[in-house]
Amino acid sequence: MYSKLLRPHFQHTCAYKEINGIPLELDLYLPSAPPSHLSPVILWFHGGFLITGTRAAVPAWLLNACLRRGWPLVSADYRVMPEASALATLNDLCASYRWVSGSLPRLFPSAQADVARIILAGSSAGGWCVLACAVEIQRAVTAGTGEGKDGEGADGDEGSYVEPKAMLLLYPIADPSAERWRLRGVALEGLEIDAGQARDAFAEIEARRKGGKVSFGEAFPKDEADYVTRKRLEYLAAVVQEGPYVDFFAGEKGLGERIGKVGLQSAVLGEARKIFPLDFVDWEMLPKCVVVHAIADKDVGVEESEKLVRKLKDTRTEVEYFPVANHGHTFDLNVTDCEDGESDSDVRLILQKCLKTLDHFVTE
Repeated sequence: MYSKLLRPHFQHTCAYKEINGIPLELDLYLPSAPPSHLSPVILWFHGGFLITGTRAAVPAWLLNACLRRGWPLVSADYRVMPEASALATLNDLCASYRWVSGSLPRLFPSAQADVARIILAGSSAGGWCVLACAVEIQRAVTAGTGEGKDGEGADGDEGSYVEPKAMLLLYPIADPSAERWRLRGVALEGLEIDAGQARDAFAEIEARRKGGKVSFGEAFPKDEADYVTRKRLEYLAAVVQEGPYVDFFAGEKGLGERIGKVGLQSAVLGEARKIFPLDFVDWEMLPKCVVVHAIADKDVGVEESEKLVRKLKDTRTEVEYFPVANHGHTFDLNVTDCEDGESDSDVRLILQKCLKTLDHFVTE
């Protein structure tokens, strides 16, 4: 958790499926005073470039907003790269959605979760999770295959999927086929590595993959001294800077180069198209959407959100876009509560607008 300054609440941890006999877990946050009526529920996917981070990384401002409204919030772990591909991640995301729509009201009836009003929310790579999961859920609903069995011991399989009500994407990786993710030599700010460090990291990655290792991520460092204890930051630096990233993302060596030569439509076929929702989706299927991105973001370019917003508007999907000036990636994480009546900075005001838009979307 980014901040401990939270409103009174209860937290429950549940396993929503198993991977190789290892429980894959999610956290459920509930207000200390049970709501007296059905409420929307947020399913949160953490960021970390699909390589690091855990379900504990829930922005305090969003959690406080949910607790204030009486909304349950669920934050789920999922399999991460480079041990798994984004297809495996997507499988987990859909399983967590099924847990929310099926098991949550059964196991926690006092939560008063209205599964007809599920909001998918996430930041950075979690934004990709939101978009990919929403598309896959909508496909299942449209095709009448809402049971969504994944064959890996998922819990909460009663009933069918229900369509998500809305999406909240914060500085999302919306376009993993973009040039930035296909090139070598483009480092994340503050995570630059030399050739020797990259070589060592890739050797460890290869050994883990050959050994069938699975990872559900790693907690973000709490301070500068904590950075040296985080092994997955080395993997992140190597994959983003020298991968190229999209090869690990799809689990397909040479994909980035092929996309550059023949284009995405020819390079990506079959099931792999599910992990590139920006380019392979029936846009009319998507729920209402809130997108927020800092214009000066150096880690995930704002052009990815701009491309997403253009496509949503072209297909008349209701979308509200909030560009943020004079800030970078993860600009919101220093905000504990944007609705507490304290002086309003530009960031706090934008976050308030996001929440008001979501309030509107789930009450229509």
